[in-house]
Amino acid sequence: MAVRCLEESRVECAVQIAYINVLTKPILLFTSLLLSFSTYAQIDLDSLLSVWQDTRLADTARFNALNEYLYNAAGNRPDSALVLAGDMLVLATSKKLKRYEVDAMIQQSRAFAMMGDFKNALEAGMRSSKLAEEIGYPYGVARSLGIIGVIYQRTGAYEAAIDYFTRSLGIAEDMLAKAKNGSVLGEIKSYSLTSVIVGIYGGLGLLYKEMGVFVKSIAYYERGLALNEALGRKDNIAAGLNDIANLYVSEGDNIKALDYSQRSLKTLP
Repeated sequence: MAVRCLEESRVECAVQIAYINVLTKPILLFTSLLLSFSTYAQIDLDSLLSVWQDTRLADTARFNALNEYLYNAAGNRPDSALVLAGDMLVLATSKKLKRYEVDAMIQQSRAFAMMGDFKNALEAGMRSSKLAEEIGYPYGVARSLGIIGVIYQRTGAYEAAIDYFTRSLGIAEDMLAKAKNGSVLGEIKSYSLTSVIVGIYGGLGLLYKEMGVFVKSIAYYERGLALNEALGRKDNIAAGLNDIANLYVSEGDNIKALDYSQRSLKTLP
């Protein structure tokens, strides 16, 4: 749906454009925030699921494939994702592969959160965070803390959310800095760390918006937008521009709301 604004009526139709932009983007903010913790690679989901189902393959290959599948597909079927995450946890526990136990519990936490079961989501997130710390798996710690931050944000525990988001962000940024300095991160890629950081920026932006702290909210949204632009992620860029447009609408700055809304619409395919 396109909306055209005459020059003399630009301010009057800014809110209308921002509202239509929300309606025409089939992305729920909470779900997109959780999904933003996935990687930025182009993914063949069917192939990933096939790898997991092939018991002839090495356990690590199967776990990595299922983990990637869940990060990119769980938003559509969180109930199915919960079942698969449970299967992953059982196998990882039987094989004594604690890193994949962490990954499985993170996936359980995400699935529970997407289903609105925040009690079980928090319990799974806390378990994954504790185990990740015990085995020295900072990437798992960062992801766990980030998901816990989302859960606290969604339940209105803002101070706790800020604490967990900040701790997650610190770990992810430290790991990314080491990666840029040539440190070996094993299977953890810099774009994976960046995806965690983008997700936390979005979480903090939304949180401060809900708290009515405009300056901090816009700052985090802009930081997330800049990272997405650097990565060329058009869908995420459009969503980020749309978030900022709606923030300006809520602040009554319809001129800026219009600018960001139009930029968002132009970014969409």
